[in-house]
Amino acid sequence: MLTELTIGGLIFHTLSLEPAIPDVMTAPNVIMKFDNHNILIGENSVRKPIIGYGYDYNLVNHPTASIDFKLGAYIQDPQPFRDRGITLAFDAVMPIMGFELDLPLNDKVAITTTITPLMTFTGITFKF
Repeated sequence: MLTELTIGGLIFHTLSLEPAIPDVMTAPNVIMKFDNHNILIGENSVRKPIIGYGYDYNLVNHPTASIDFKLGAYIQDPQPFRDRGITLAFDAVMPIMGFELDLPLNDKVAITTTITPLMTFTGITFKF
């Protein structure tokens, strides 16, 4: 059963040294959470389709904030990166590992930021 829906988002590339990748950008992404399981559908940093899976491990759950450890990956077409002269470490698979911070606005809506070593992603989360 769908427990959360995150729509976003604002992306900040923390370690981007590639001039072909913007430091800050918006990209249409949707994360559907089914308990601790996540399905990601959206666009990557070169505005091409991605689809992925993740799993969240809850570390802190408090009324003012929650923190999850996130582990997963998404699949993408590596050719647009090659066309820009960028080599991807895992070719078509992009691993995801980081922390997700939820700051609730009320019981049903939160601002969510996922922080990884390479980027942050911020969106609006609706809880069901």
